[in-house]
Amino acid sequence: MMTFRRKVAPDIARDLVAARKLMGVDPNATETTVTYGSAPTANNEIAILTRSIMEIIIEMASQIDVPDEHVAEGRTYATLPQVGSGPGQVPPFSRVHTGKEKPAYAFAAIRNRGHWYWIDDRDRLSKIHFTFLMVLFSLTETGTPPQAPLITVPVN
Repeated sequence: MMTFRRKVAPDIARDLVAARKLMGVDPNATETTVTYGSAPTANNEIAILTRSIMEIIIEMASQIDVPDEHVAEGRTYATLPQVGSGPGQVPPFSRVHTGKEKPAYAFAAIRNRGHWYWIDDRDRLSKIHFTFLMVLFSLTETGTPPQAPLITVPVN
């Protein structure tokens, strides 16, 4: 649910009406429902077609700094050339480093096939993005949580 302030200055009120019109909702609405989908089903609804968790993971994986030897061995694809910190490059969503030595300052780290992969503990933006992804994972969990084992103790 998205709400719009009711009591605002006249210039802000005009901007809010224009924003509602641009989003295709009733210009006088004070509340708007936000739903998943490609098209709204009512004049007080905003439909957003988002990426799936799998698509987000694939996008992030394409931006990881991977060892050249793993690419040469066919274990993974090379990091996209447009991703990086050089001129004309786009910074990755979360900067995941790689190296043979255990990182000294890691927020999260894992060792795989003789290499360490980590998010630097001093990289606040990457930590925020990684944490947000973990929250998304928890929101997508379905089903009932596992139950603790039941133990019956006979009493005489």
